[in-house]
Amino acid sequence: MKFPRICALLSFLSLSGVCLGANVVNVSLEAANGAKWSEYVSGAYAELGSNWNGNPSLDGPYEIATGNPIAGSNGLTAFPAGSAWNDIGSLTLDGTATGAGVENFSITGAAFDFSAYMADNDAVVGGYASAVTSITSGTIELTNGAITNLNFEANLAFIYDFSAFGVGPTPFAGTLTVDESSFVLAVDQSYPNPGNPGGPPVRYVWDATGTTSALNLVPEPSSALLGSLGMLILYRRRRR
Repeated sequence: MKFPRICALLSFLSLSGVCLGANVVNVSLEAANGAKWSEYVSGAYAELGSNWNGNPSLDGPYEIATGNPIAGSNGLTAFPAGSAWNDIGSLTLDGTATGAGVENFSITGAAFDFSAYMADNDAVVGGYASAVTSITSGTIELTNGAITNLNFEANLAFIYDFSAFGVGPTPFAGTLTVDESSFVLAVDQSYPNPGNPGGPPVRYVWDATGTTSALNLVPEPSSALLGSLGMLILYRRRRR
C-alpha cells in the first residue's frame, strides 16, 4: 500500500526528474468464503467457496429453505473471479498526495463495480449495474506515502433493468464499508413481484465480507511533466 514515487528522467530536456502526485486510490478486495448472493423469487442462493456438489468451480444453487443443493440443476458460477476482487473500485480524494509526511484527506468521490465479481447474469433481465449513491463517511490518512488509516462508508444501488416485466430500471439498495484492512458489503431490498402479484417478492441479497487486499494511489501527471511531454510532441513534429 505504498505510494509509488515516480520520477521520469527526460534527458533530452535536461530535466533531472519529474515527480508525480496522486488524488485517486484504486481498491482491491479479497472476499471471504461464505459470501452469498440470494434470490428469493426462486428461493435459491449461491455461496463462494461452497464447492457445489463437489465441484470447486460452482457456487450453487442451494435452496434457501434447507441449504441443500437444488436437484436437477447443472450448477452456476456466481463469483467468476473467485475471492480476488482486484481493482473493484476507486476513491477520489479532495487533494493531491505528495508522499511526504502525514497527510489527511476527505474522500469526495467513489466508484465500485461489483457485477463482474458477484454476478447474476439472468437470462431474462441480464446483469446489474452498481452505483455509489452517496458517501456517508470518508477519510484517509497517509504517512510518507503509506495508507495508514481509511474510513469509508457509502450507500450503494445495484440496478437491474426489469423492462421485460414493464417496470424499467430497479435499484436494490445497500451499504459498503471499507477500512485499511477489511470490508463489509450488505445489499438487501424487496419489491412486489410484477410477474406474479401476490407471489413471492422480488428480493435480492448480496452479502459479503473480507479483507482489503490493496490500496494503490494512482499517480497523476504534474504540470511540469505535462509541459515536458508537450515539448516532446512539438519537437517530434518539427523533425518530420
